[in-house]
Amino acid sequence: MDFFSVVDKRRTVRKFSDKAVGKGAVEKIIGAAIKAPSACNIQGWRYIVIDDKGLMERIVQSGAASFIKNAPVGILVCYDNRTDNLEYNDHIQSASASIENM
Repeated sequence: MDFFSVVDKRRTVRKFSDKAVGKGAVEKIIGAAIKAPSACNIQGWRYIVIDDKGLMERIVQSGAASFIKNAPVGILVCYDNRTDNLEYNDHIQSASASIENM
């Protein structure tokens, strides 16, 4: 598949089935995420895999989008923001690039 096909076929999913997501699939998704570029090659991302419905509900109650509580698994993306370039929001840009690869 060429680059433009990938971009054209990218989509956002907000409705989920109850089908379990295997550990191998989650590892593959995170594997793609860590190949993203990061500011100064810091690669400060950390991923927390969440498959506990109660915890997902608590995250929604704390301000996350309500549709995630229906997903069978979620990946919380965190990024270390301890850099000298906070005015550029490097941590946000790097985490976003990682999420785009997902």
